[in-house]
Amino acid sequence: MKTITAGLGITFVLMTAMNAQAQCKFEKPTGGCVGRIEILKSGGSKPSYSAELKVTSSAGACSKVEFYVNSTPYTSIIRSSGVENESLSGTSPIKKSDIKVRKCTSYDEGDGTSSSEEAGSHFFNGTWEGQVGMFFMKAGMTLTLNVNGSAVSGGSHAHNGTGDYQIRNGHASGNRVTFDYAQPADGKTASVIITKNSSNSINYAASASGMTVSGTLTRR
Repeated sequence: MKTITAGLGITFVLMTAMNAQAQCKFEKPTGGCVGRIEILKSGGSKPSYSAELKVTSSAGACSKVEFYVNSTPYTSIIRSSGVENESLSGTSPIKKSDIKVRKCTSYDEGDGTSSSEEAGSHFFNGTWEGQVGMFFMKAGMTLTLNVNGSAVSGGSHAHNGTGDYQIRNGHASGNRVTFDYAQPADGKTASVIITKNSSNSINYAASASGMTVSGTLTRR
């Protein structure tokens, strides 16, 4: 529990549920992600108000979402899933417009990557093709992944000519690869999570600006 008095004279209490199931290495950032915050419920009356928040990270386990409530900074630590519930209380009503996400960072999952884990990560090496998008709006993609230990490089080619990108902050751990990239249209950061789907296919999910595109890619 942490009590902070904001510059606007509002005192909030932030309570974070710490799930110890995941052994995250928060000293080892692996890339960016997309954080979202939803107010599940709020209420109260003078002089005590409260709100229940749902904090979501596109990186899933082992990530941090930094956000502001008015001018006061907070950090939600997400350990074993992509969601963490937070409780805020204070002397003024807490509204959605008061909350702004500042940053989302993913970290090493701390699973003590062994030679067998690294061998599993090498599954992602190679070139993958498929359709990626939202609902019925999808386009072809060719994705090249170069895995070296836990480091991942490579890039993507869009078949519809909307733009290609190079992988940044690529990280492989077991049956998952994470990385980010600069969107060709505006340069904003998008975060990608790739998971093994079958012996010859992977699931691709990219999140940016509150939107997620996804699809299945097969080895070429």
